Amino acid sequence: AAQGKPVPTNDWWSSLAFQRYGDNPHSTPMYGHPLTYQAVSGGLEVGYPTSPAIVGDGRQYEFAHKRDLTLGVTGLNSPDTKADAWSDWTVTPYWSDGARTLRTTIGHGLPFVYARGTGGDARITTATAPAVFADQGNVLGITVAGHHYALFSPSGTDWNVSGSTITAGLGGKDYFSVAVLPSTDALATYRTYAYSFVTGSTVNWSYDAGTVRATYSLTTEAREGTERGTLQALYRHQWLHTTDPLTPYTYVSPRGTMKVREGASFTTAQKAAASLAGLAG
Repeated sequence: AAQGKPVPTNDWWSSLAFQRYGDNPHSTPMYGHPLTYQAVSGGLEVGYPTSPAIVGDGRQYEFAHKRDLTLGVTGLNSPDTKADAWSDWTVTPYWSDGARTLRTTIGHGLPFVYARGTGGDARITTATAPAVFADQGNVLGITVAGHHYALFSPSGTDWNVSGSTITAGLGGKDYFSVAVLPSTDALATYRTYAYSFVTGSTVNWSYDAGTVRATYSLTTEAREGTERGTLQALYRHQWLHTTDPLTPYTYVSPRGTMKVREGASFTTAQKAAASLAGLAG
């Protein structure tokens, strides 16, 4: 796990680093949007809540985490989960049980979970039996609870489905990824970027003449091939204020529709009226 640097105490993933409940050494639900996550002993639970529950005597709504699948490696039974690395809006949880390890990079706006595992096959367990809509060997398209996912393992490997358990030998490699798809026909586009792993995130801003410009950038690394681009989903307050081109793909989130950008960065520009502080005399 990361050492020697300050750890955010109130970030969306801080329960990885600060145990909230005595009987849960992994994490509480984490909301990245469009995906939700929860670390457990066997890996990372992943969900995509698309309808709200009305709670609090009708005073509020919640898109609570509900597991569609759990991503891990065969046999993983980690006693805890740590924060291995983090950046502006991404984090890498880490699991180890002495024989197997797992790292996953997740974040705000990321439709992918980028995984690296050792000591076992890639293993996906689904909450209900998956319906397979595409089987291309190392690329598998499944539908779980009405949500469409794509599973990507290294070239030359193959996903095997047995009930609600899906496994793939990694062929001497250590990487695989899972994406939530906006529709089944998006599979080919998402396959293009499945091995371009996000490794970090940074936002840089400038202010001039009442306008704040912010550029949000992802760093990536090609696990196979040469593709270094990626896909990222923008919140409503971001896509309303960008002129960068967007794809037709969208996701549901508690903050409104998210729109997908094909590219490793985007820029927003928003008016920011100056304010003059008034001090009591």
